Amino acid sequence: MNITSTHDPSDRMVTDVTATTEDHHEDEENPFAQSPYAIFGWSVVYGLLVVVALVGNLGICWIVIRNKRMQTVTNFFLASTAFADSNVIGFNTVFNFTYALNNDWYFGKAFCHFINFVPIGAVLASILSITVISLDRFVVIMYPLRRRTSRKTAKMTIAGIWLFSLGVAFPQCFFATITTEESGTRTTCSIQWPDGVSGRMRLGYQLSFMVISYFLPLIILAVSYVAMALRLCGSNNQVGHQNETQLRRIANNKKAVRMMMLVVVVFAICWCPYHLFFLADYIVSDSYHWEKIQQVYLAVFWVAMSSSMYNPFIYCWNNSRFKESFRELFHCGGARGHRSFAFRLRQRSRGA
Repeated sequence: MNITSTHDPSDRMVTDVTATTEDHHEDEENPFAQSPYAIFGWSVVYGLLVVVALVGNLGICWIVIRNKRMQTVTNFFLASTAFADSNVIGFNTVFNFTYALNNDWYFGKAFCHFINFVPIGAVLASILSITVISLDRFVVIMYPLRRRTSRKTAKMTIAGIWLFSLGVAFPQCFFATITTEESGTRTTCSIQWPDGVSGRMRLGYQLSFMVISYFLPLIILAVSYVAMALRLCGSNNQVGHQNETQLRRIANNKKAVRMMMLVVVVFAICWCPYHLFFLADYIVSDSYHWEKIQQVYLAVFWVAMSSSMYNPFIYCWNNSRFKESFRELFHCGGARGHRSFAFRLRQRSRGA
């Protein structure tokens, strides 16, 4: 999978398309330079995405960290997903959007290595966290008598997810480099594989990453959620044999499954065009040589990155505790929060 404009297929876009375009526009300093109107329009669209996604995901992290009531095993993984999405938005989206506008790298060699390491690992960590949530829910629903995952185990699992994700991203970081044109008009950040752009190493890594970060998780998620949905639907036939506590637990499980199924559907829809974009070069010859390919890439990249923006809304829509916590965090619950704080102070003073 390729999630930055510095990753291989987009690097292919940078190198191959640049070469082709420059053959026809030798007099232009940068054949990828866009008009001020295009830059303004894309900047507004991407700017709104960055602001909304960062506020929502950092808010999720803050709520879980600050509120002990929210520190459940599932919420730990949701916070890991939100932290990963914040990294993707803060680094990948912002800097690679700037790069993709004119295909000119302004941020130096060290940051070229970084942008091909942490944000790449963060995308994988995000989907793996969602996958682990589904597996945890699967065990709870399908084997209710089995011991639940502890908070300590959840934290260790999250650490393992991040170490594995960064390890998978490391080859890109290692082979990343910047190249300045002889004329000095443009610098690119790209992955220089030992066997070249068309070598097996690049293709093998790309396909492996795509399987690990997209197709395999989706298969696991689809199978597990179908099984859970069937089990929960079957539980409705036994309502007369269940007490109020069991019915409440079933209702909560159904709500959690619906929430995570929606997260998975959003992820699948948003990232599908991006994967198809980078597979197009292997299916359709010279597809990256199309005149409007840069605009297509910016649109597809926005759709993929927007997956990080929707999750906080999904959590709040399906979870009353997250909704209430966001109200207290922002001005919606500000007055009530101040009244509650003053009330607690009066209670403490009376107790003293």
